[in-house]
Amino acid sequence: MGKPNLKIPSLADKIKAVNNLTPLMQSLAEDLYFIVRKNFQQEGRPDHWTPLSTSTKVLRSIRGHDGKMLQSTGHLKKSNLTF
Repeated sequence: MGKPNLKIPSLADKIKAVNNLTPLMQSLAEDLYFIVRKNFQQEGRPDHWTPLSTSTKVLRSIRGHDGKMLQSTGHLKKSNLTF
């Protein structure tokens, strides 16, 4: 068996990696997208969001929305984007 071909990054490679934060920011944006999406699905986590008041439930029912919290129009949920 031959020796593994290990590439040791040069100082210049390390400086480039620090100067280009795009991959890190893209990864963070993706992580946050899925975290927010899961929060909407579970209506909060690890703890559920505070339950809606009775008056809010009545108003939502009158307006024809009996679905999940913070999703009556879908605008807020749809604003969770990655670029």
